[in-house]
Order: sequence, then structure tokens, then C-alpha cells
Amino acid sequence: MIAAGCAAYAAQASAQTRTQDTAPLIIHPPAQGEVAIGEEIASVRTNPVIRLRTTTMRAARLDMDTDTPSGFALAKMLPAGTKMFGIHTTAGWAYCAVAESNARWWTTDQFVCFEDTDKDGRFESVMRSGAPFMRVPLFVFETGNRIALQTPAPYTQIDVQDGPSMDMTIYALQGKRDFRNGIIYLRAGFRPDDAIGHIPIRGLTARARLNPEGPTRMQLMGLEIEILSTDEEGNIRYRILKAPEEGMIYRATMSVSTTYTPILIPG
Repeated sequence: MIAAGCAAYAAQASAQTRTQDTAPLIIHPPAQGEVAIGEEIASVRTNPVIRLRTTTMRAARLDMDTDTPSGFALAKMLPAGTKMFGIHTTAGWAYCAVAESNARWWTTDQFVCFEDTDKDGRFESVMRSGAPFMRVPLFVFETGNRIALQTPAPYTQIDVQDGPSMDMTIYALQGKRDFRNGIIYLRAGFRPDDAIGHIPIRGLTARARLNPEGPTRMQLMGLEIEILSTDEEGNIRYRILKAPEEGMIYRATMSVSTTYTPILIPG
């Protein structure tokens, strides 16, 4: 909140919204044998029906220990071998890693993003890029100011399968009202390592009315599933008919709204 002097009145609050697209995200299918296609599964509502490994479209590895401009209580050096994920910038691609917090109170992890604008295989600048957006470890909302590295840092591009990743989870969900109305949803989201449940993604949802006379078939992001039964606690019985295939690419749009409220200051 920002205080602003007002002559004799308080104006209405105003809001500004900023949006930023993520770098393209690749959704990888489960490894062979991880999903029991066609088998009946009983699950409580807190368990996802499937987990999908997610990466960005590029990845890299630092080839030497590299100092970072991290803030208080954050790691000041990224060691050789640190894996990074690629994001788009105005100059092309940057590669980001997380400087982890050494504190147990208010300090949070922070992205550190490197750029190689002359494409000589060495990073010559670095940016402090804020905390992971919504705690999702691949979401960089803004890159920050460029700072020249005293010593350019060599790096190697690596296969995205070997780079940083996170879990995308798909849940089958019913509320009490949904159960009475016979409605069930498939909802996709991301699950940070320290989170219970998931962070939903708006728009990645499928809805169906349960068939009282047989299975209810649903599809979302290449996943095909049959809902066999549900109960009032949100537990389900289901079968996976088809798992997502390799090659799905998505972008997520991140949005931050800030409200500015003028405050009357007497005098």
C-alpha cells in the first residue's frame, strides 16, 4: 500500500495488473511402467490421478563455480554442475537457477538468471530475478537488472530431460455440492516440493456429469480416464485408458495485481 497526500478528500483505490508468459513448458509422459493402463485404481481425494514431469524447452549446466549477486542469507555462489532452465528475454534466452535461502525465517529462495548475448558459450551477465512465482520453481516473473560478471562463466547446453523439472499433477475433484449434483472435474496444476495438494492452472480443467449406469469417460491434456465411482468424501475409483504422449507444449500466463489506496493525511 502506498500513502498519498490528499488535499481534502480520499480518492477511490486503483489497481494495476501485470501479466507475463512463462517460457514454453514441455509436458513429459510418465516413464514406462509408472502408469497401470486399464487397471482399476482406488484413490483418496488428496492423491492425483497422474503426475507429469514438466521442463522448459532449454536447459544448461554451469561448468565452473560462479559468484552470484544474491541478497542476504542466500547462496552467494553456484557450484560447477548446477543445472539451469531456459527462459525467454529481450536478448534471446537466459538460463536460471535457484539461490537457496540459508535462513529459516523471512528470506525466500531467489532465481539467478544468466545471459550469453554474444553466444560464445560463456555467460557474461547475471540478473537477480526474484522469488519463484507462486512457489513454482520454473516460473520467473521478471528478470531484473543485468549485472556484468567479473569472470565470464562457461556453460554447456544439455538435454531438457536432464535439466530442472517440476511435477504437473491432475486431480479428479468433487465438492459436497458437486457430489449431490453428480459433477466431477479434472484439474491440472503444479506441485512444488513443499506443497500439499497443488497450485491450479486456470483453463486446464475438464468437467463431466457422472453416468449413473456406467463409467464416465473424461479427457484432459492427452489423459483419458474412466471414473467408475465416487463417494461423499471425494474418494474415487478410476481407470486410466491413455496417458499423455511426448511433445505437448504449453505456456502459462502469470498475473500480479497491485492496489494503490490514497490515504488522507491531515495538515
